Amino acid sequence: MEWNFVRPFGICHAKITVILLTSKVEKLDVVLGLEIGVDDSKTKPVNPIELHARLKAGRRIIEMHRVLTVQNTVTTDTLTELRSIHAAFDQDRQQARKTQQALVPDWQRNFGASRVSFLLQPCGHVGGDLVRVLNSDLDHLGFYCISPALMVAQVLGYLNNTFLDYNIAMRRRIGGGFDLWPLEEVAQQLN
Repeated sequence: MEWNFVRPFGICHAKITVILLTSKVEKLDVVLGLEIGVDDSKTKPVNPIELHARLKAGRRIIEMHRVLTVQNTVTTDTLTELRSIHAAFDQDRQQARKTQQALVPDWQRNFGASRVSFLLQPCGHVGGDLVRVLNSDLDHLGFYCISPALMVAQVLGYLNNTFLDYNIAMRRRIGGGFDLWPLEEVAQQLN
């Protein structure tokens, strides 16, 4: 059996419906037509009302195809944009993690015969807590933990170990040096 049918693949970007009108009634002929790209088939003689209904069904399929193509384009564009946003957020998270790691200046500090070690291990890219040690001399230590991370920078300014005159947890000793303020007073000043 030979078919003289060519569907215009690649010639036209518009979706078309192809209805095969044939005098062949064998099921195999219909199957072969469907396999080469026919959307529907009708044996002759053709009822005009039925043909019109099949054409309307073809139009509905073309419209659904158009809508799905538009939706697929929107979905693809949105996914591309979300991937770009996610990549930017990931860069920000990585930078925030580096910044947070930098906020712990001394991972180990020796105080006379004692040593304090810190471990900052966030469960995600960035954690919310920060721990520091203050010391006025080898006999006095102060520890603090700050949470959440958004307050860390502000509190670090108040509890700065480099500029002790501006540190609200330290007070200047008469005769030189610094002492730690009582914890209750520091907490009250922070609040």
